[in-house]
Amino acid sequence: MKRRILTGLLILIIATPMFATSIDDVVNTALSKSKTVESAKTTLLSNQLTAQLLLVEDNPSYSVSTGDLTWGDESSDSDYSDDFTFGPEFTFYFNDDSETTINTQSEFVIEDGDITGTKISSAITSTIDLNPDDMTDDITADMNIYEATYLYNNALLTLKGQIYTYISNILSYEKDLFVAENTLDEYQTSYDESIAIGSYIESDTEAQLQLAKIKTQENVIEQYKKNIELTKQQFESYTGVEYTELDDFDDVELSMDSSKLNSLITIADYQTQIYQEELRVLKEDTNEVELNGGIASNTYDDSSYTDEYSINGDATYSVNNFSFSGGVKGSWAYDTGDFTPYVLVNLTYTSDSTSTEDALEIQSKANDVQSSKLDYQEAISDHTLNIFSLQNDIQISNLELQQQNFDTQVNLQNLNSQQTLFDNGLITEDELQDAKDECQLDILEEQILKLDRLILQNNIDKEFI
Repeated sequence: MKRRILTGLLILIIATPMFATSIDDVVNTALSKSKTVESAKTTLLSNQLTAQLLLVEDNPSYSVSTGDLTWGDESSDSDYSDDFTFGPEFTFYFNDDSETTINTQSEFVIEDGDITGTKISSAITSTIDLNPDDMTDDITADMNIYEATYLYNNALLTLKGQIYTYISNILSYEKDLFVAENTLDEYQTSYDESIAIGSYIESDTEAQLQLAKIKTQENVIEQYKKNIELTKQQFESYTGVEYTELDDFDDVELSMDSSKLNSLITIADYQTQIYQEELRVLKEDTNEVELNGGIASNTYDDSSYTDEYSINGDATYSVNNFSFSGGVKGSWAYDTGDFTPYVLVNLTYTSDSTSTEDALEIQSKANDVQSSKLDYQEAISDHTLNIFSLQNDIQISNLELQQQNFDTQVNLQNLNSQQTLFDNGLITEDELQDAKDECQLDILEEQILKLDRLILQNNIDKEFI
């Protein structure tokens, strides 16, 4: 009679699940404990923060100063003698694209405890860029967030796929072990029966050859056992979870939406947009307006000085190497009512000392644009080829599943027939065991096929994240 040496995984009772733990529980536990996933999540958060920093604009700010504190005397060159002056100053910075600044300065003269003179002035400056806004930072921020999310999801699916692969490898080794043990059982039974009936004696060459086959098969079995233990150790090292046997699980229905794009295509498109925007900015001519304006007042108790108010405003328009300035100034003497206006006009041309360098930089950036477009097309091509390959894999896997289901039904029917024959004493126990072995192998092969289909669906999901 044949000996059946079954591993813990392969104990077969047809009506009873042969595993113990849900595969989803194994995967979720592994994901929750994985250092790889933890690292990917940390990287995602870091990249999101970095991307957000690109979009943060400086808040308005201000500065306050006491100004210079001075003392004068009769021999000094100052406007006042034997007096004390101080000049508080306040500046407000809008920190916007126009870099608008408002500055207020003052000077107070104190003599014998009284304020005998004041000078107060306010000025505003602003630069307006007439070119379209540079969107490089905005596009880069969007790309960084998108890419960080892709890398995180890819890390999750990679870990998930590797878990499935380890489990599939363990089951495959255990199936091989089961077959190898049955083969050893057949070799040993054949040898024992030959010795028992006197076909040959232990010292015969044929007997020695048979013993050599038995020894070789024992070595094969030991190697499969080592492979199983090694793969379990790799699983535990990779996931941080101790390997446990699995419950039976449902087959996944393979699905793929080929209309969706691969994230690598989107990332390549983002990169092209960034280079195009950088190139546009490099090729832009200077085209801006600078505005300046201010008011001031000087008042004194001393009649030898004239109380005076003044106002000024000017604008400078710059385009390419030319700049044109125009402005007005005016002062009004409070006591006399005299108003003195001034008109200022200026045209400036500045030669370009960096034209060659700029041209080379523009050409380099144009090359980056062209290269990124090629990368984009390559990403589309790779995605298209991957879709064709995955569609073919789905078709093959579905056919394998149909064949496996058919074989399983045939072998179950055969087992039922063999059981009836055995119950009626028409076949031997070994013949019945052979039928059971076929059904047991069907269960193992079905589990392995289900895992392979999980791996395939995982690869599909990775292609379309």
